[in-house]
Amino acid sequence: MRRALLLGILVAAVAAWWQSPFSLKLRVAIDLLGWDGLAVIAQQAIAQRLLGHRRTKSRAAWHRLIKTLHDVELQYLVPQRRVTDAETVAEGDRFIAHALRFALSLVESDLDRPRFEEMVHPSQKVLGDNPDAKYFNAYVNREGSFKVTGKRVGEVYLSFTVYESPCVGCFSNLVVADVNDRAIEFQPDGSYELYVSPTRPPEAKNWLSLANVSRDGFPQLITRHYFESVVSAQLDPAVHPIIAIAPTQPRGPPPAKGPAMDELIASRFERVEAFMTSHTVGMPQDPAAAPAWFSFSPNTFGPPVLFRGANGGQLGAVDIAYSAGPWKLDPGTQALLITGVMPPCVFANVMLWNVFLQTLPYEAGRQVSLNRKQMKSLRLDGSFTLLLSRLPPRRADVDWLDLEERATGSIFFRFLLPEGNVSTPDARLVALSEWTAAAAAPPL
Repeated sequence: MRRALLLGILVAAVAAWWQSPFSLKLRVAIDLLGWDGLAVIAQQAIAQRLLGHRRTKSRAAWHRLIKTLHDVELQYLVPQRRVTDAETVAEGDRFIAHALRFALSLVESDLDRPRFEEMVHPSQKVLGDNPDAKYFNAYVNREGSFKVTGKRVGEVYLSFTVYESPCVGCFSNLVVADVNDRAIEFQPDGSYELYVSPTRPPEAKNWLSLANVSRDGFPQLITRHYFESVVSAQLDPAVHPIIAIAPTQPRGPPPAKGPAMDELIASRFERVEAFMTSHTVGMPQDPAAAPAWFSFSPNTFGPPVLFRGANGGQLGAVDIAYSAGPWKLDPGTQALLITGVMPPCVFANVMLWNVFLQTLPYEAGRQVSLNRKQMKSLRLDGSFTLLLSRLPPRRADVDWLDLEERATGSIFFRFLLPEGNVSTPDARLVALSEWTAAAAAPPL
């Protein structure tokens, strides 16, 4: 009797253990790994407990990246860069998060098997974003041959530019080749093929040369798709540029395991670190080195200058004349009246940026940018009148830019493929009460 009772207890205990979470995990581990694999895990777990985590190149690079993010936040968001209050620190932290979001795409950037990544959108405002355009980026092997395929979807302007960078993730320092839609041969349905390679393939109707990329340089291909519509491209869910890139010759797969994989992932994290450093603390602050089209005098614009041949490298578009400058006013009592003439051109717009070259939140419904299709003050001769203020203008023939109660920021004009000289916009401070509705509520 006693023996039967003990046997029953043993059977019940075994059955309970067999149904336990631990037993289930053990059985799954044996099925997946086998007894040998399970023994390796046990061995490694004991080694980790005694000796610490396994040291690898990818893990070391990841830890360096984390430290860099910490250092960037402390060294970039400083008074010397006009970060002087809690509000701007918070905005700067958001910018760093946006930059990191873009930078992490470099972890999957394969120079031999490139793919286009969207550069900017409302949740990723970097490199001077634009509500009226879509941009795509791909790093490629300077010795490789690639074919871009696409189709126009209503762009008023389409271009491809090859920039050279000292590393993948570093800020570009040279334009080496470019082509826009005026020189691209399209099919009747708007489709096209564009080859990107050191030498021109015999079958190439459209070609971008990599021949001038230096031996130590890394080519970066950026596409620009500009739309001029009442609804900005970034807010229009129907706007989807069709574009892809692939090597012209099949490539073998990248390493999937072993030391080569460890080194590969470590190098990818180093790209992220390079991007975060070069696009924050590595950005120059010397006004003397800034382009002439950017004014550093409050409420004044720099003379519009076509980017081609005037700026050397960086990420500007060679076909655009830029003009920009800072505003400074008391948003409770003042406004900035901006007048000028839009030249004959393919595209033009104006927008408001914060100190981190990010557009103010147009995605939240604020009117912080205008293209010509959105302007009601634009006259037949191209002249326009804008009011930069916290309240909309009283007059129906004056366009409004909402400064969001901000005393400072930057105003940025683009004129794409302008004809002839472009006049510099003019700005002057005016009394807010003279240009906005008298019944408007005072600021809180």
